[in-house]
Formats: sequence, C-alpha cells, structure tokens
Amino acid sequence: MTETIQIPEQIVIDISKILQIFAIAVIGIVVVIGIRKLPELIERIISTEISEAYKIIISPNKSLIGVVIAIAISEITLLAVTPYSQVYIIEITLSLILTIATTWLGFQFAKQFFDVYLIEAAFRSDQKANSDLFVVGKFIANFIILVLAIIIFAQTYQVNVFGIIASLGVGGVAVAFATQNTLSQLLGGIVLYVDRPFVVDDYIGLPDGTFGRVESIGLRSTKIRSSGKGTLIIIPNNSLTQVNIENFTAAKKVMSILYLTFYRQVDIEEQALIRLVI
Repeated sequence: MTETIQIPEQIVIDISKILQIFAIAVIGIVVVIGIRKLPELIERIISTEISEAYKIIISPNKSLIGVVIAIAISEITLLAVTPYSQVYIIEITLSLILTIATTWLGFQFAKQFFDVYLIEAAFRSDQKANSDLFVVGKFIANFIILVLAIIIFAQTYQVNVFGIIASLGVGGVAVAFATQNTLSQLLGGIVLYVDRPFVVDDYIGLPDGTFGRVESIGLRSTKIRSSGKGTLIIIPNNSLTQVNIENFTAAKKVMSILYLTFYRQVDIEEQALIRLVI
C-alpha cells in the first residue's frame, strides 16, 4: 500500500520588497542621526552666521522635523510594501497628515526667522527694526507656505485647484477693488522699508513744505513731528513713494539761516561779538 505524502507549498519571499524596506529603514536612521550631528558639522565647516541661524531657526523644531520624517518614511514604506489600490484611503490620510505637519513646520520656521533671528540681527548691527514690517513679512511667508502646500497636495491627487481659484476670481476682483487704497498704502510701506529713503529719527522735508522728525513708519502711514509747531503729521505711505523727499539728517552739511531783530542801534563792537558767538 503506497502512502501519499503532501509536501507543503513553498513560501515565496519577495526579496525586492525586503530590500526596499531595509533601504528605507537605513535612510531613516541616517536622517535622524544626521539631524542630531548636524549642529557640530555646521560649526566646523560653515560660517558663524549660518550656524547662529541654524541654532535659532532649526534647532527648536527638531522634534517636529522628526515627526515629519517619520510620517514620510511610513508613507513611503506603505507604498513600497502594499499595492496602492489596497491602501488608497490610508495613503491619502497619511499624505494629508504629512502635508499638515510640513505646513506647520514651515510656520514655525517663519516664526523663528522673523520673531527671533531678524530682531537679534538688528540688535547686533545697531539698526532700528520696524516690528510692523516683521509682522507683514511673517504673514506673507505663512500665506505662501499655506498656498504651496494646498497646491502640491491638490496636484498630487489630481484636484483642479486652479479651476476652483478661477471660479472665485470674480469675488477676488471685487475684494481687490474694495481694498485698493489699503493695499496701496501697505505696498507703499513695504517700498519705504526696502528703499529706505529715511528711517526713524531722521529729519525730512517734503515738497508741500512739511519739515520735521520721523517718529514712526507704520504699515499704512508715516508719522512726522513738525519742527516749530510740534504737531504730529500723519502721511499715507503711498503718498511718500510718489514725491521727492529731502533727508536733512543724511546731508553732509546742515545750513541754517537765522534772522535776528534788534530794537536798538548796535555798535560795531557788539556786532563783532554777535558774529563771534554765532
């Protein structure tokens, strides 16, 4: 009597997937170690300014950087091991979480750059810093980061975000017309900051006869303390970008004309003394 022996089916091992997982793990370990050792490498190779920028901007966000890297490695590993059709929902969820975490990391970088690094750089160089412009710069940077994150995520999953923006274009045009003057003043403030025709405490003169000391340069207007009267003059920034500004503080020579009225006859010796004193 012949007995039949059943041989177990051969276990098939996909070597390529194992190698992919191993490579991803090695890359993740190298990245984590690199983040920890990067400050020492920067101090040895790169200049002091870049090293200070790294300590102020990057170092406080090491934990968040690690979270972003971990989510990215998890998503790559999932796609490498499992067919995309089987993990579609999970992959989209991970991608959305990765986008949110990366956007938040960008916000933190912008915050450290504008709120700490630029202010410390201004103190080190003994330059006057305008906090209002820092706020505007941080807002613009955060807005750009958010828009880029939305566009990249939408294009990755073939969402026509540009069509949605185009459909909202009419409303955007209406808002732009309604805030035209405000936007013009804000842009004027940015132009004054970039061009720097004057700074706070400078004495300036305008074509309309305004002369005084600049007390502050805001987002929408500039305040000038008039000489003589002592009144405060508030001028929109967009107006200052369209006129000739005479900066007396930046002049190499300051000339002053004095008119003296004497109510009696001044003899020659007194005239000589007056000229000497003047």
